[in-house]
Amino acid sequence: MTNPAKKPYNKKWLSVSDQVSLLESRSLIVKDRATAEEFLGYANYYRFSGYCLAFQDKPDHFRSGTEFGLDGPPFVVRPKRMCSPWSIVGTS
Repeated sequence: MTNPAKKPYNKKWLSVSDQVSLLESRSLIVKDRATAEEFLGYANYYRFSGYCLAFQDKPDHFRSGTEFGLDGPPFVVRPKRMCSPWSIVGTS
């Protein structure tokens, strides 16, 4: 039995490198590509993308100055000017 309301899945598979490129195309600043690829290989792009919503000014676009890097605890994502002390932190 087929569900007529079910939509086909049209997203293509992306390598970890392509996932980093996708984030960069959405205005995320990636200073260390190898670290970003290692993180996404560990944490999973789709899990990570949910946390990124707080740093986007519109769908699929990061606020100006939002960067991914290791200039704090491991795997920090934060905008340059944060109004809140909250940041996204993963563990290694």
